[in-house]
Amino acid sequence: MIDSLTHYLKVISDPSRLQMMFILSNHECCQNDLTECFNMSQPAISQHLKKLKEIDLIIEEKRGYFTYISANKSHEHYPIISYILNTYDGLLDEVDFDCGNKACKC
Repeated sequence: MIDSLTHYLKVISDPSRLQMMFILSNHECCQNDLTECFNMSQPAISQHLKKLKEIDLIIEEKRGYFTYISANKSHEHYPIISYILNTYDGLLDEVDFDCGNKACKC
């Protein structure tokens, strides 16, 4: 289990992915919303989401034209990740992040 947890922590140690997990733990969003919020290109967001999806930390649900993304709260390591996310105040303040808590538009 320790190797598995170490791998998950390495993936979310990237500041952008950590912030994405924080957002997706509290809101369901579309990839376009994340692209806008992080002021990153769509391919860059896709790569971050791919890494989170590979380790099953996010869930994607297709609805019509849009795919909604949220945190996989049933993941075995989610309680640990949730603790990390909830103990660090100001997680969204340290990177060029301009969408605040606005609702996702999709």
